[in-house]
Amino acid sequence: MIPDSRLIPGSVKALVFDCDGTLVDTMPIHWRAWCKICNETGLVFRKKDFYTLAGVPGKKIINVLAKQQGIKLDPCAIYDQKRKYFLEGLTSVTAIQCVVRFAQEAHKVGIPTAVASGSSRAQVQKGKGSISLSLVF
Repeated sequence: MIPDSRLIPGSVKALVFDCDGTLVDTMPIHWRAWCKICNETGLVFRKKDFYTLAGVPGKKIINVLAKQQGIKLDPCAIYDQKRKYFLEGLTSVTAIQCVVRFAQEAHKVGIPTAVASGSSRAQVQKGKGSISLSLVF
């Protein structure tokens, strides 16, 4: 699959791909981590709200949910535990193949590619190790 030149204007000098949710399908892993945290804390987090809040920092979500639901807890400690569950789940992460193929093909035709993420380097590296993205990273 060579990127269609009509999809990438000639003025494009490089492509930057987000990792979490763009190159790798981490949403199911995040959801499982949230479910564990909710079971442990009594927080209620509906799946439709989870998808609506995709990209919002976890500590903020925990703080808002706790405040709305009248539950006293330490958002930082709860977020650290949620992140631990998420990182444990990364062993089962899968690539979003059409995006990975596009990035690899763009790289092959000489378009510089990079990966950006709001996640930690360790998290991105762990996700990278679960799939073959060597041409993108």
